[in-house]
Amino acid sequence: MVCFMKKSLSILSALMLAFPVAVFAQGTLKIGTVDMQRAFKEYNKTREAEAKINDAKNSARKEYDDRAEDYKKALDEINNLNKQLESPALSADRKIVMTKLPRSRTWSERSAISVKRANGNYRNS
Repeated sequence: MVCFMKKSLSILSALMLAFPVAVFAQGTLKIGTVDMQRAFKEYNKTREAEAKINDAKNSARKEYDDRAEDYKKALDEINNLNKQLESPALSADRKIVMTKLPRSRTWSERSAISVKRANGNYRNS
């Protein structure tokens, strides 16, 4: 039994050593390479996906720019109101009226409301 195992092990080792030699004896070994960047770039669904991504990016940029512009306008308006509140020419009563005005309105609407409040004709709806 031991002799059989030694014999089969030696045959197996000889086959393992001979197999790679047999493969190379059949012909030259050919290895191919693939440029994955080029393949990915030229694939038609890649172009479609990039177009969708660019459209989403452009719409997000436009929305951001619009919001930033609105923010800057609101900040400028707040700074102008603060300057007016700090000016010595404004009476104390007028300052109180200006601080109690709704902030969602434009300056001209707040000015008209403050006049109506001073006359007692304004109701907040």
